[in-house]
Amino acid sequence: MDQSPYKQLKRATRELYFWSSYKHVNILPLLGFAILNGKLAMISPWIENGSVTEYVKKQHTADYYGLCTQLSRAINYLHTNGVIHGDIKGDNVLVSNEGIVKVMDFGVSIMAQLRIEFTHTGVGRGTERWQAPEILRRKSDSSKEGDIYALGMTIIEIYTHDRPYGDTDIGHDEKSEIIMAVLVGGSCGTANL
Repeated sequence: MDQSPYKQLKRATRELYFWSSYKHVNILPLLGFAILNGKLAMISPWIENGSVTEYVKKQHTADYYGLCTQLSRAINYLHTNGVIHGDIKGDNVLVSNEGIVKVMDFGVSIMAQLRIEFTHTGVGRGTERWQAPEILRRKSDSSKEGDIYALGMTIIEIYTHDRPYGDTDIGHDEKSEIIMAVLVGGSCGTANL
């Protein structure tokens, strides 16, 4: 997705604005930002374990229920503060050395009570495997309900160690196949539970 420098700056400003306001144990804190080689870098603590999906594959004794509870608390915090994440998925959830979940990537977040005029990026928002059918049908934009659907898909991802619709890797038209699987209610991978 090629964007003009102006649109890139607006998106980065938006993410910095939202992310800097979040104060919760399960939200990855923003420490600052820097310009490196002409690109904006958002600085946060280094989380050695990586994403929750990497973590559960390596840690055979991981507390799945505890991880999912922490993730749910983070989403509840965002929603209570009028924030819709818009891209909840395993790759946007980190796990600290202490086993603490840290939600990150607020690039498509929306503050429901605060209107800031930024250009909508449209189709590029969110990730299909985790998106609610109504969002894929474009009958709804990002919403709290869409976040809850994505939370459910992420919980499935944690328990199965696979992305939702992980068996839908058809090739060059994978995106269309995934969207169709979601819309017709295809198996999202729960057979492994």
